[in-house]
Amino acid sequence: MIKITQESYKIFTKHLCTFIIPKNKEYKEKGYNIGITKGNKLIIKYQKHKYIVEFVKENDNVYWKLTPYQNSYFTTLVCEGSFDMVLRAIEENEIIIHNIHDKFLENN
Repeated sequence: MIKITQESYKIFTKHLCTFIIPKNKEYKEKGYNIGITKGNKLIIKYQKHKYIVEFVKENDNVYWKLTPYQNSYFTTLVCEGSFDMVLRAIEENEIIIHNIHDKFLENN
């Protein structure tokens, strides 16, 4: 994947202003704390874990890239409603983390 370009930065800014910032209160009520870095990455804190969401371009498409996600990463095409898919992936990752932790405690 190729890092963000000036053109994709415009898409990122539009998506941020149109879909994410207006729903920030709703996201906070669900337990998400969303910030932005100088490198135009989103930092999402959820249930004491920190996630990084980058904006990447591949083959003329722009994607949200979430790390860490199940010891890997998760991507989804940037479009209306796609950021909610990223947040759902974080919820799923948290369930996996808790299940692994619970199994570890049962076995020790």
